[in-house]
Amino acid sequence: MNLRRTRKGSQHIVSIAFFFISLLLGLACDLVHGEGTNAGPDLSMYAQSEVFKEAMILHTNATWNLQQTNILVMSVFLAPAVVQQIYVNQAGAKRERTWWTFNLRGDGNAAFNATQLPEEKIQSLRAAINEIPTQNESPPIGRLVIVSFPNGPNWITRCYDSGALPKPMRRMGDLLGVTFETKARPQKGF
Repeated sequence: MNLRRTRKGSQHIVSIAFFFISLLLGLACDLVHGEGTNAGPDLSMYAQSEVFKEAMILHTNATWNLQQTNILVMSVFLAPAVVQQIYVNQAGAKRERTWWTFNLRGDGNAAFNATQLPEEKIQSLRAAINEIPTQNESPPIGRLVIVSFPNGPNWITRCYDSGALPKPMRRMGDLLGVTFETKARPQKGF
């Protein structure tokens, strides 16, 4: 009889230990996979147009961005079929393109520009990147601003509303020469 109680007690302790080990492993897996932290934006609500898909390739290809030593990728949607993209690497090389489509087949055009940012702008840009809020917004496509940047070994993506941008995002726009206001955007033909 005493032997049975000991076995039951041991089984109970083993069950409790197994529960705690399972709990700890579950938490560890959540942290490794990004669960339990502020997850990336859900962009599934947007029409998957050619322009949108093209823009997302630049944001979701972490391997390419880290190889290029990019410190920032920004996409500013000016209309459903028009996006301005800016990417800056660690050395301050700024590349910019505006991409648009003419029809539903995805036929389009792009304009490219490349410049070099001075060191003080690179440092200010890094400071602004470190200050952007972690929450994601889901504005209409014509006001969507997507930013991606490295954070240690991870590639982080955030979404904001160009009509209500946080101060660090406005500061990044000023540093990069990006105009977020609707009045400066094309109003017809897109």
